[in-house]
Amino acid sequence: MKKVALLTVALLSLGVFLAAAGVSAEPPSVGEVPDAEPDLAVDADGVGDDDSAGSQPGTAVPVDLGPGRVEVFTLDDQIINRGTRDYFVEGLESAQADAEVRAVVLVLDTPGGSLQSTREIVKAMLASETPIIVYVGPEGSRAASAGTFITMAAHVAAMAPATNIGAAHPVIMKPPVGPGSEDKGEAGKDSEAAMLEKVTNDSVAFIRNIADQRGRNADWAEQAVRDSVSIQVTEAVELGVVDLEAKGLGELLATIDGRTVEVAGGKQVVLRTQGQVLDQAMTLAQKVLTVLTHPNVTFLLMALGALGLYLEFNNPGLIVPGVVGAIALLLAAFGLSFIPVNILALLFVIIGFGCLIAEVYVTSFGLFTTAGLASIVFGGLFLVKESPEFTVGVSPTVVIAVAAFSAVVTLGVGWLVYRGQVREVVGGSEGMVGAEARVLREIPGGRAVGQVFVHGERWSARCEQPVARDQYVRVVRVDGLVLEVEREAAATTEDLSS
Repeated sequence: MKKVALLTVALLSLGVFLAAAGVSAEPPSVGEVPDAEPDLAVDADGVGDDDSAGSQPGTAVPVDLGPGRVEVFTLDDQIINRGTRDYFVEGLESAQADAEVRAVVLVLDTPGGSLQSTREIVKAMLASETPIIVYVGPEGSRAASAGTFITMAAHVAAMAPATNIGAAHPVIMKPPVGPGSEDKGEAGKDSEAAMLEKVTNDSVAFIRNIADQRGRNADWAEQAVRDSVSIQVTEAVELGVVDLEAKGLGELLATIDGRTVEVAGGKQVVLRTQGQVLDQAMTLAQKVLTVLTHPNVTFLLMALGALGLYLEFNNPGLIVPGVVGAIALLLAAFGLSFIPVNILALLFVIIGFGCLIAEVYVTSFGLFTTAGLASIVFGGLFLVKESPEFTVGVSPTVVIAVAAFSAVVTLGVGWLVYRGQVREVVGGSEGMVGAEARVLREIPGGRAVGQVFVHGERWSARCEQPVARDQYVRVVRVDGLVLEVEREAAATTEDLSS
C-alpha cells in the first residue's frame, strides 16, 4: 500500500509540473496563428453571439445608480504580462461584484507586452457591466502596442497632454542570419512572411472588432497594426481614437460625470465619477509575478544564480553564495515558464557562464573569456523566442551589463586564486619556520619551555640557550605545539617589523 501511495503522489506531482510547464507559457509556438477569441472576433459589430451588444445607443432607458465609489488601477511603465493581467482582471471582477462601485479607472503607461494577456484583458473589458475608463497618463506616458488595444476597449478613453498611442504592429524577434541560414532560400523567407501576415491579419480583425464595439476609428486602428502608426493626444481626439484630453485624473472624472455609456448587454449606464476615489494597489503575489515575468529580471536572475553557484563551487563552505544562487535560478525558472523561451539561446547563455568559469581553471589566454562573453550576449539578446505574441525581449543594455559584470567577477576571482597559488606560504608549520618571535616568558634553555609571541599568537618555545624576556628569537622548527627557536642577539623591534 505504501508503494502504491508513493507512486500515486509521484504521478500527481509529475502531472502538476507538466501542467505548469505546458499551460503557463502564454504565447503559442512559432508558426501558429494565435487562437482567436470567439467572443471577440466572430461578429464585427459586437461580442460573439450576443446580439444585444449591437443595439443602438438610446434604445434603452439609462440606469443611474447615483453616487458611489471609483476604483483606480495603475500600470506605470509596466509590460502587459500574466502579472498585470491578473492585477486588472481580478480587480475588475471584484469591482463588478461590489454594489458601491460606479466605475473602474485604469491609469495606463505601457510599452506593450504579451498579446495573449492583452486579449484576456480586453475580453474582460468588453464583457464588463461596470463602466471602464482608461486614462493614458500622466504626461509623457504612452499606450504602445498592447496598450493600444486596451485603450480602445474602454467605455471612455482619455489621454494626458504629451502622450501617444499606437505602434501596435505584431513583432517577430529573431537572431541575425547565421551559418546555414542562407540554405533556407526564398521558401524560408516566404514562410516567415506568411506567418507574420496571418498574425497581422488576426490582430487587425481583433482591433477592428474593438473599435466597432466602442464606436472608435476602426480605419486608424487597422493602420496602427499594419503600419505601426503612432499619434499624439491631439490627433487621437480629432480622429476619434480616444474621447478626450485631460490634464489629470481629477479633471477627467469631473468632465465625464453624468455621461451615458453602453456596457455589456446593451445596457445604458450614467457615469457617476464624483464620489470616493479608491486606489487599488497590486497584491504582493501580483507584484512578484509581474517582476519575475519581465525578461530583463529573468535574465538577471539567471546571471545571479550562475555567479552564486560559481562562487560556492570555487570556495566550498561559504554557503550563502550557493543558497542565493540556487534560489535565483529557481526564480528564473519560474519566470521563464511564463515567457516563450528560445532553447538554443538559453543554451548559449549557460555555455557562456561555463566558459567564464573554465577560464579560472584552464589557461586559455583569454579565449574562454572571449567566447563566454560572446555566448552570453548572443543568447541573452535572443532569449525570448520568435513570437509576435510577446513583443518585449531582454534589453541589450542589460545583456551587455551582465556580461561585463560576470567577466569582472570571474576574472577577479581568478586573479585571487592565482595570487594564492604563487604567494609564499605564511600559514601552518611551514609558515612558522623562519619567523621572528618575541619572548613573553623566559626560556630556561635545554628541554624547558618558555613562551613567545609570533604571528599574533602565543606559543610554547624552547631553545638550547637561555633567553630572557623581551628578547627576539627566530623559529627554526615546529615540534607539535612547541616551537624550536634560536637566539638572535642582534634582533630588534625594527627587525620584527621588517
